[in-house]
Amino acid sequence: MPAKTKHEPLESYLTAIEKAKTFKDLLDPGADPEKWWKRYARVCHPDTAPAGYKKRAEEAFKKLGELYTGFTKKATSSPIVIAGCVLSEALTKGDICDLYAAESEKDPNVILKIVRGPKDNDLMDREKTALGHLWKAEPENFRKYLPIFIQGVKASGRRVNILHHDQNVFSLKDIVDLHAGNLDFRHIVWMVNRALSVLGFAHHAGVIHGAVLPCHLLYDPKDHGLKLVDWCYSCTAGQSIPAIVRDFSMHYPPEVKKKRPAGPWTDIYMLMKSINIIAGNMPKRFRDLIQWCVTESPASRPDDAWNIQERWINLAKEEYGPPKFFALNMPKN
Repeated sequence: MPAKTKHEPLESYLTAIEKAKTFKDLLDPGADPEKWWKRYARVCHPDTAPAGYKKRAEEAFKKLGELYTGFTKKATSSPIVIAGCVLSEALTKGDICDLYAAESEKDPNVILKIVRGPKDNDLMDREKTALGHLWKAEPENFRKYLPIFIQGVKASGRRVNILHHDQNVFSLKDIVDLHAGNLDFRHIVWMVNRALSVLGFAHHAGVIHGAVLPCHLLYDPKDHGLKLVDWCYSCTAGQSIPAIVRDFSMHYPPEVKKKRPAGPWTDIYMLMKSINIIAGNMPKRFRDLIQWCVTESPASRPDDAWNIQERWINLAKEEYGPPKFFALNMPKN
């Protein structure tokens, strides 16, 4: 590979492409051609090149595509590069965003959330603001429940949020669906416990998530970990939730639908409403606690997630005995 000089690695990569007669000229012996094609494309993409390098980058990027096409002997479309990230595959469609797996020079597993319409750019900004605030909040051990926000950029007038892509996680919705309604309630117990942990943390930092839904609760069955994702609907306590996820409208409390101020009681309602809808059979004492949390009037609901967590843990001890790890086996789909 080219030696590094002052503008790195852009300068040496551009020089290497300019000198190359075939794509092999860009490779060390035994190097993975596709990997290096993406790396050259990521570094030399015209959209990310400094002003003084735009013209060279455009010409080098075009030549790179021609060299790689000649090397593979088949038509090859140039990779899509946004903010130095090469998109690899579409993952899913959110309510306002399309999500793509991608890789960057520093992280091979990133996810790009690309808003479908500029009218929702403000919601993407909310996620950036909320996570920026929470990653500075204390106690820091609760940050493990948050997605890792890398960067927020704008592409063609649309906001793009770049986050680390956590592997081997399943949404609460997927977990319930894959178990075909036969999920042991002991799994729900630890899942709710984790969710109440991060909600208490966020609320004490003054942030309301605003969309605590089965699709946004991501669990790692292997170590009982949790990530609460999609902070696009967040607000500070006392503000109203800016929008709802249409497919889950039944999970929202009255104050959200009426555009009234939200608070910790709003997130607690959505979490417990989700559990009430998907959990099926559960011990009566858990159901009684959940019913309190989903009371229609905000003033009649609990407003401290950590207090509810303590009650939840005590119920679990009474119902199932001392806490112990209960393995969640995911069926192959």
